Amino acid sequence: MSEKPKPCPFCGSENVELERQGTGMQSNIVRCQYCGASRESGITFDYFSDWDDRPIEDKLRAEVEKLTELLCECVHRRECDLPDDLLERIIDNVKAALAGEGDK
Repeated sequence: MSEKPKPCPFCGSENVELERQGTGMQSNIVRCQYCGASRESGITFDYFSDWDDRPIEDKLRAEVEKLTELLCECVHRRECDLPDDLLERIIDNVKAALAGEGDK
């Protein structure tokens, strides 16, 4: 069971809480305390699994990583017409975004 859920996919807030813990008769509800977004899930003991399940986000993150590798190869081979300092800033920004340190 994950102890802490991912930030809200809509507003980015990390103030996400288990609002209702499911039982054999009712489901779990996870809610963002900032924007009010919520996710009701089935009866499970991994309370945040449905909230954290973001297949599109995961697919996009994998694609960005792949493109970053290609950009790095391009820079390494000097096959780009962009100035070196601009390419380095692009790579740094992409890496920061992948690490979750981008602008919010």
